[in-house]
Amino acid sequence: MIDRRTNPFNELYVTETVSSSAFVRIFSPFILKNAAALFLPGNVVVKGMQGCGKSMLLSLLKPEVRIAYAEAQEDFPLAGKYAKFFGAGINLTRSGAIDFGQRYIGGSGDEMEILPIYFGDFLNYWIVYDVLNTLSILSEKADGKIACAGR
Repeated sequence: MIDRRTNPFNELYVTETVSSSAFVRIFSPFILKNAAALFLPGNVVVKGMQGCGKSMLLSLLKPEVRIAYAEAQEDFPLAGKYAKFFGAGINLTRSGAIDFGQRYIGGSGDEMEILPIYFGDFLNYWIVYDVLNTLSILSEKADGKIACAGR
């Protein structure tokens, strides 16, 4: 019998199904030196081919992953100024944002001008919700220890 090893990136959304505790065990910090901009103040668009590590890097922004590192008593892979961040985001594919582009709006051109405003509201509400959710998770489960750790 041949030992066939499979490529873990052949299946879509593998990273998104990994639990936070499993993430701590499998994440490799070697790629971080090339992705520092992701953890600095400002906005970042992450793009790349399937399986290149986008979701894995973005998972470091999730409060559940920060908590999992603390609970496992493992050092967070980022240190110093890179570890002092608060993230919020939206997955445009999974959020339903694509539905805005597929809506039919009939009538005059006035209706077409309002669609970007609806999309902007949707995006802003989603980000605010994510910020509030992150604050809630960190305050309930981390008791402020993660924000002060600086590890």
